[in-house]
Amino acid sequence: MKILGQKPALTYLMRGLAHGTLSPSLIFVGPAGVGKKTVAVELAKSFSCLNPVRLKKNDVDLPRCHRCSSCERIGRNNHTDVLLIDRAAQAAVLREKEETQTALKIETIRQVDKFLRIKPLESPRRVAIIDEADLLTIEAANAMLKVLEEPPANAQIILLVERLRNIPPTVQSRCAVLHFKPVASGDLALWLHEEQGVSMDHALEVAQRSGGSFSKALALKDDDAPEVDLSSFDMDEFFSWLGEASWRKEGRKRAERVLTALIEEAERQLSSGDLEQAGRIKLLLSARRCLDHHVNPRLVLEDLFVKMRVPVGS
Repeated sequence: MKILGQKPALTYLMRGLAHGTLSPSLIFVGPAGVGKKTVAVELAKSFSCLNPVRLKKNDVDLPRCHRCSSCERIGRNNHTDVLLIDRAAQAAVLREKEETQTALKIETIRQVDKFLRIKPLESPRRVAIIDEADLLTIEAANAMLKVLEEPPANAQIILLVERLRNIPPTVQSRCAVLHFKPVASGDLALWLHEEQGVSMDHALEVAQRSGGSFSKALALKDDDAPEVDLSSFDMDEFFSWLGEASWRKEGRKRAERVLTALIEEAERQLSSGDLEQAGRIKLLLSARRCLDHHVNPRLVLEDLFVKMRVPVGS
């Protein structure tokens, strides 16, 4: 997979791989959907690739071929030396439902520790990628700290976070921190056009509304739902709208579209001098963060609907 943007992070990783100076513990920090997990997976491929490509002098990329059996198995999350921890993986470890996973727990970190202490079977390193690491409980963060203080030989730990402030300073101090920025609109539009088959005009429109996020762009690219203003509904109309069949099938995508449209409109009104929109924008951004953290989209909009019916400042 081609990596778009993130030149500073990629440059650090390239040099670390080339000179053998890569920190065994990394934190990738940045907004949701900008490529943190993608780069982590591609880095794992770089350790294990059977036919690493020779990069040209000015290339900013990672040396992997994408085609060998090792690269393909990592891409399918099926490699013995690579562990991806996310909500689904934790649910499997704990034998619980995925939708109940709202924090990373100590039991999961103990599994990571056990995994890393096994000698690599096929690769120079064993790689553990921990998604949403800013959701670590206090107990899990302390367990993670112990792993970082005495990292197993040949281990590579990658923590993916949105907000660095949610990671204890003791954990941060034992990692190299790489910052990921929103993808440039032009690069995102080109990716939508070339990789997703979106017309260039529509790709440019979607890219502008996606805030530099691949995941938001994918959610918006096929969505032709009309823009909705929650404050225009009365209570019965609102819950009738949430009861439509399309909400049961694609609620998260529709919620993304609604919030994006409302934020854009509020920002336009704020720039025109309507200062009351500042409070509205704060509510909308809070709702979008809840969606990014996988809160049920219907609950997010129900809560937002109630709050938007209360006058700002009351």
